[in-house]
Amino acid sequence: MCGRFAIGADPEEIGFRFDVEVPELTPAPRWNIAPTDSAPIILNEGDGRRMLSAKWGFPFPSRKGLAINARVESVTSKWMFRSAAMWNRCLIPATGWYEWTQSRDGKDPHHINTTERIIALAGLWESDEHGRRFTIITRPAIESIADIHNRMPLVITESEWDSWLNPNDSTAASRSELMDSSQSFTFSSRRVGREVNRATAEGVHLQQRLDSPE
Repeated sequence: MCGRFAIGADPEEIGFRFDVEVPELTPAPRWNIAPTDSAPIILNEGDGRRMLSAKWGFPFPSRKGLAINARVESVTSKWMFRSAAMWNRCLIPATGWYEWTQSRDGKDPHHINTTERIIALAGLWESDEHGRRFTIITRPAIESIADIHNRMPLVITESEWDSWLNPNDSTAASRSELMDSSQSFTFSSRRVGREVNRATAEGVHLQQRLDSPE
């Protein structure tokens, strides 16, 4: 799963990367975005790309908790995601994400990123009386980072952005080539300090490589 990510870029840089206008009150760079936090998403409701703010996590209708991830293998068949997968797809700008490995004395965080400064994570969004929300689509981890976690966000290449966002195409989420999109990137990981384990921790220092055990 993907339970924490970062967008370490200014709003203007995100706007330039995705060719969208930057709305007012867009948050500054965030280095530790956690479920329920707000983050910018890119969507298209038929009038071109827009950047809006949304909270991370789809609420479950019959129990507590949030669906922060949706598996690409089943996103078009699960009732909770089926409609959004057809009509409400989005991109989530990110500069990397975190995953954890278990050690004898706790969980060790790792920051994962690519050679591209800003990437686009595939996502779904929905809106109700409580506001706009998003969830991140995941896929099986590629070999280079599978030793950290067996799942990873579905990262979409720029050539696929418009197809993914197209509100008139209800089949985009079921295309097999989307699964291969992440293979186009070179991923790297580094172990970082456990301060990032706290959802309230913030700052670029959270991504500094940890060279020795804490």
